[in-house]
Amino acid sequence: MEPVQSVERALSILEAFSHETPELGLVEIGKKVGLSKGTTYRLVHTLQSRGFIVQDPITGKYRLGPKAFEVGSVALSQMELRRIARPFLEELRNITGETVHLVIQDKGEVLYLDKIDSPRAIRIRSFIGQRLPMHSTGVGKALLAELPESEVMYICKMKGMPRQTPKTITIPEQLYRDLALTRARGYALDDEENEEGLRCIAVPIRDYTGKAIASISISGPITRIKDDLIPELARLVKETADKISYQMGYRK
Repeated sequence: MEPVQSVERALSILEAFSHETPELGLVEIGKKVGLSKGTTYRLVHTLQSRGFIVQDPITGKYRLGPKAFEVGSVALSQMELRRIARPFLEELRNITGETVHLVIQDKGEVLYLDKIDSPRAIRIRSFIGQRLPMHSTGVGKALLAELPESEVMYICKMKGMPRQTPKTITIPEQLYRDLALTRARGYALDDEENEEGLRCIAVPIRDYTGKAIASISISGPITRIKDDLIPELARLVKETADKISYQMGYRK
């Protein structure tokens, strides 16, 4: 696929700023990226209107704006979360013998940031970067349970509630009841709701403010994650989530 020229040029302007050159004039920007003054001005003006670039009122030079910092800090926080969580996820996998996932919510879906496979022959078909619905996954329901009902309703309307298996919850009122149960017992359960034959137990991770910023889970076949084992497995997942939350600054 051919790159979009205007996007490529706008990104090259953002990349022109560095620790060595934190502020640049319009002509300097144009020379760095190889664009005419008119084209540079239009692109800079657009980036400025969106907060990615700001202009110093005294010098007239430009520097990266708060929006660039905001976007960059999101990426950094996700990388930091994954780095902090990794040893705890490995420990959970080793104790339970099941596949472990770390996910965040992104635009009404769950986005997989990390995965550690089970050492057993029967494993979960998932991958880092994968997106799945929130209403049918344990990790998704763990995050939905932390949101006000109005926001849950918005996500359900925006993304729909497609049926993944015969056991998928597709009615909002049933989902609200399931989320209330999730809050009461302290963990979310995907009982063959996203893929037949598989179960998932999930718990949210919190930051220093107490906000749920991610969730972790163990997933495996129903032949291994049996009804009588769920409470103990949920305890192990919750203990791991609590350890990660503590490292992220959360204090009860």
